[in-house]
Amino acid sequence: MKYQICSKLYGSWNKISHLKPNATTIKPRLLMLGDCFPLHNDFIIKDSKQLRDFCSNNWERVYVLPGIVEICGIGTHSWMNNMDKFEKFIHQAPNSNMVVMNNTEHHDGDNILIGSTFWCGGGPSTFINEAASNIIKRHPQLTIKDVNNWAKDDAEFMGTSIKNAILQKKKLTVCTYFSPQFMTDTVLEIFRKQLEHCASSIKGEWYTAQS
Repeated sequence: MKYQICSKLYGSWNKISHLKPNATTIKPRLLMLGDCFPLHNDFIIKDSKQLRDFCSNNWERVYVLPGIVEICGIGTHSWMNNMDKFEKFIHQAPNSNMVVMNNTEHHDGDNILIGSTFWCGGGPSTFINEAASNIIKRHPQLTIKDVNNWAKDDAEFMGTSIKNAILQKKKLTVCTYFSPQFMTDTVLEIFRKQLEHCASSIKGEWYTAQS
């Protein structure tokens, strides 16, 4: 399955207004890997609706991954309220063809699409890695405990889902907001544990919004 990919479009409608489905793709799919749909005020929501409807009308299927903007807003909204609002917003797409990937997997033809924000984790209480530290500074409603809990949940989901797909001999498309390179040792160990006794290699791609 072929996918087009984008991320970090918030506040920049002109970045996608020229983007069209790939003419060589029979059934065009779009992967939006986070930081595309802020919902923190009426003016911004209007732009986000324009982007959402444009994507819904131009691609057969759109998979949307929550990034920092969707989960945390701009440092003023709580995580739970913002995520509920975000999922409702995406489900109101005009063609009902947009899917939120929030620790979920989707069977798309012969491909398994796995999506997670894949939080990096903050390490032990005496050390916070740079990625987590910067997030918490910009979003004071978060704590290191929040980040570590989400990182643990995401690592368990990702490891289990990837292992199941490998055992089924399915082709994988893995989508995350954070890159695996940002994982702390604790999170990496959880991820590896889920893949124990799985000798086969992964067949597919891993796409991320972070380099």
